[in-house]
Amino acid sequence: MKNSAFVEKLKNNGASMYEVSRETGVPYTTIYELAKGKNDINRCPYETVARLAAYFRCDPSDLANPIQYVANIHGVYRKVPYHWIIKEDVAELHIRDNQSDIVLLRDSKMTQARFSKEYYATTLCYIDIHLRDKEVKRLLCQSEDTP
Repeated sequence: MKNSAFVEKLKNNGASMYEVSRETGVPYTTIYELAKGKNDINRCPYETVARLAAYFRCDPSDLANPIQYVANIHGVYRKVPYHWIIKEDVAELHIRDNQSDIVLLRDSKMTQARFSKEYYATTLCYIDIHLRDKEVKRLLCQSEDTP
């Protein structure tokens, strides 16, 4: 069921949707649509989820629907193709450079919520570091060749 964690918290709390709305400031229609599965809580503004999480005294990620967070996430940044994959519950950032597959990051602490929030910035940062390291090595090799 969509939004099952939210629905579970709502049932366990014992408060009506109206009471939750009044106490959180989240519109009743939003709470109703989440409870009935008409809207996906993962697509709600963070402020809405944060208010609900504060009300239920849990982390916002506890209300999120499970997703396969790295399936088919790929792209090209600064002419470097990249893709994210899961191997044994570890998120890995792979790039293709000079016909080689290089793993730039292997993170076993990457939760769904953290990944959703950080993957793009993390991807760009690690590719930038890789390109900088590559340029430094090229310059060092060049300086060793020059008398």
